[in-house]
Amino acid sequence: MKLQHQFVLAGLAVSLLCLLCAGILQIEWNHHNRLEQRIREVLDIDNIITRSYLLNYETAGASKGSDPFSRLRFNLLLRGGILGLYSPDEVEEIGEHESNPLTQAMAEIQPSERGHRLTVRNSRHFLTVYQWLTHENSVFFKSVRFDITATIEMRQSEYSRFLLLLALTSLVLTVLFSLVSNRLSRSLRLLSRGVHSITDGEYSERLYLKGNQEVASLSVDFNAMAETLEEKHQTLEKRNRAQNELLRNITHELRIPLTNILGYAEMVQTREASSEEVLDWNGYIEREAQRLLNTSTLLRNYILLEDKAIPILPIRSEQFFDDLKQCCTPLVHESGISLRFDCPRTVFSGNADLLTAACVNLIDNAQKASDKGMVIEIELRQTSGITSILIRDKGTGISREELANINDPLYQMNKARPSGRKGLGLGLSITKRIMALHSGSLSLESEEDKGTTALISWPKEIPVG
Repeated sequence: MKLQHQFVLAGLAVSLLCLLCAGILQIEWNHHNRLEQRIREVLDIDNIITRSYLLNYETAGASKGSDPFSRLRFNLLLRGGILGLYSPDEVEEIGEHESNPLTQAMAEIQPSERGHRLTVRNSRHFLTVYQWLTHENSVFFKSVRFDITATIEMRQSEYSRFLLLLALTSLVLTVLFSLVSNRLSRSLRLLSRGVHSITDGEYSERLYLKGNQEVASLSVDFNAMAETLEEKHQTLEKRNRAQNELLRNITHELRIPLTNILGYAEMVQTREASSEEVLDWNGYIEREAQRLLNTSTLLRNYILLEDKAIPILPIRSEQFFDDLKQCCTPLVHESGISLRFDCPRTVFSGNADLLTAACVNLIDNAQKASDKGMVIEIELRQTSGITSILIRDKGTGISREELANINDPLYQMNKARPSGRKGLGLGLSITKRIMALHSGSLSLESEEDKGTTALISWPKEIPVG
């Protein structure tokens, strides 16, 4: 069964059940009140007539043997009542029949009391009032019966009208619930279709539901969810493409040195050559092996470098930059690029190994963007409790579009480097992590064809932990 039909049937059933209960309670309440009122009327009539005529008989001094109840019977008939009067002999005879209703009434009614019962005869409903009377030292049993069929049938008439009204109400409610559920189920169908579209990967799906505030709010929430999923999906797709590109670059970076190493090793083993040629070949093998080592180290540093506590020690600037110069001179020597240091003697805090690695990454990026004969400037600054190292080149620079993506660890610039190599695109990400461990930061300023300035900064006193 469709959701719309289930909603209609459930709503209709609940509404009809409520109406049915309310109607039955109201009809029974009305019937109870009418019946109570009718019983009071009958008892009042019986009481008034019986007392008035007994009193009249006693004050008038009726002759012996006269019937004091003849006029009482006549007046009761005028008011719709039927008098039953039983002499002592009749009372004794009736008492011998235990199944007779009068016997039961006689047993229940005390001499000083009056009682009543509801009975049914030939589809007619009667209210009978019982009472003991005394006349000339004789005890009589009186029953006065009134027909209350009209009062009872009034309830049946009300039930008939109520059932007719309930049927009409059911029809109206069915139409009303059908319209409401159709409108609601339409919104639910659109929502279900939108969810299926999202499940199938159509993250551009949007809903514009019309209705009350709850339905409109549901539409807004769905669209917000879809926009978030679409953005995350696009980010994941972009990252997946970058990862695939990284794997291709890693494969390329590893394959070429290995191929060259194997080729020159085979030449050393199989060809006859002079000692100078062998030395050249061995030197090439060494350089390619070092290139493989640098690549694997870069990847290892990126994977293993986490946000954890590092040892922070005082660093003498002259020792730090002497070590940095020794590390970077072979790196830029083959490119014909020189390094210029402007580093005053001072002491600052940090992890020397990690700070050296950060500077080497930035100098490596600078030499890749510089032409032969250019100069890379390295400058140490200390101001207002902040230590900074500035590395500036006047190479190709970085466009605004590429600068916006430069912090992506898997991003590589498409523009060809003057040195003919692009690298793996991990250096800046590793540097950024190193500076985070020092509670510092990395900033880049660049302009195409004018060069790039990289600045790493961290506090002189680094917080512990």
